Amino acid sequence: MVTLAIAYESIQLIARCLVVCSRDSLLQIRLGEFFQWR
Repeated sequence: MVTLAIAYESIQLIARCLVVCSRDSLLQIRLGEFFQWR
């Protein structure tokens, strides 16, 4: 049971990191397009 809880927490942490990373990459792409238009 303890290992399950630890695995669940680590999965949540990884998922959060992936969401943040994907958001950052999307932001960089948007900024790149914005600066290309100018």
